[in-house]
Amino acid sequence: RRNLKSLLPEGMSINEIKADLRLYL
Repeated sequence: RRNLKSLLPEGMSINEIKADLRLYL
């Protein structure tokens, strides 16, 4: 797995991060 923090922009909302986590995990 890649570091999600490096892939996601700092301004992204928590809900968007959770959605992306489902895709990466």
